[in-house]
Amino acid sequence: MSLSSADSRVEVAESAVIVGELWLGVGVRFAAGSVVRSHDAAVRLGHHARIGAHATVWGDGSHPTSVGQGTVLGAGVTVLGARIGDLCQLGAGCVLLPGAWLGDGCVLADGTLVPAGTVVPAGTVMSGRTPHAVRSASDADGAPRWFPLTDLPLHRRVGRSVRVPVAVPPIDGHDAVRSDADATQVVGDVELGTGCVLGIAARLVAGEGGQIRLGSGVQALEHALLRADGDEDLVIQDGAVVGPGVRITGARIGARSVLEPGVVVEAGAHLGPGTLVRAGTRVPAGATYGPLAIVDGRPGRRIGTLHSGPSRPPWLLPATS
Repeated sequence: MSLSSADSRVEVAESAVIVGELWLGVGVRFAAGSVVRSHDAAVRLGHHARIGAHATVWGDGSHPTSVGQGTVLGAGVTVLGARIGDLCQLGAGCVLLPGAWLGDGCVLADGTLVPAGTVVPAGTVMSGRTPHAVRSASDADGAPRWFPLTDLPLHRRVGRSVRVPVAVPPIDGHDAVRSDADATQVVGDVELGTGCVLGIAARLVAGEGGQIRLGSGVQALEHALLRADGDEDLVIQDGAVVGPGVRITGARIGARSVLEPGVVVEAGAHLGPGTLVRAGTRVPAGATYGPLAIVDGRPGRRIGTLHSGPSRPPWLLPATS
């Protein structure tokens, strides 16, 4: 995406992708590989915000996202329908789920997960997958406290249209769909079922002797990485959802399962139909879970059972027509 000349003080790396309308301040920087997907003009990026390399930002009318002035999102950060105050600093790999709210001047350590609906008080240093307050933030944390805030308004800017995914060439006789071509890779022995959706910068890589098989209606979203090699094939059954930043190596994922953002699934794991894997979970090699399991933790363990399959997340790409 390239912004108009009126946005000359905004820096957009060549490989960054901005989809939809958003509200944008001056001096915003989009690093290489970053993806912002804004439905209903529901993403607001304050003056001099920094969107790190391979970060994912999403918002819609029911789950708006805002990033405050001078706030820095580190590499690989995922922000879905969350609100972040001014002068915050998020370390690499942090995940914020819908309804999360960070006050001004917060600092998140690398890999911190902020669950849906969590409110973090201003000036708090947070850490952990089950986040806990470490202490109050200070200048030593590297947050840009010197940054002069401004009352200048944001401006509405237009990236690409948010559109229903379009057909891509058939692979092994099967049709697939995708959101956009940018950095999306399909390499090796890969079969995609009818109506699959691949998000921007999703990668499917089958190494020598390995196979990847996706059933009908599977979604693999922004920056998801699916791998297979000669030791373990990767099979994802019909209607499963692979969230932003998920990494799967040689596993079997049951139909209608939902893997929330930041999940890691190691080789040889088997997830039964309708499994819900909570954000940031690491599913260890060889682990097996029966149908309708709720899996959480590092390493992941079954913490409960659903009465029916998991609900569809709001951050999915548009369904195909």
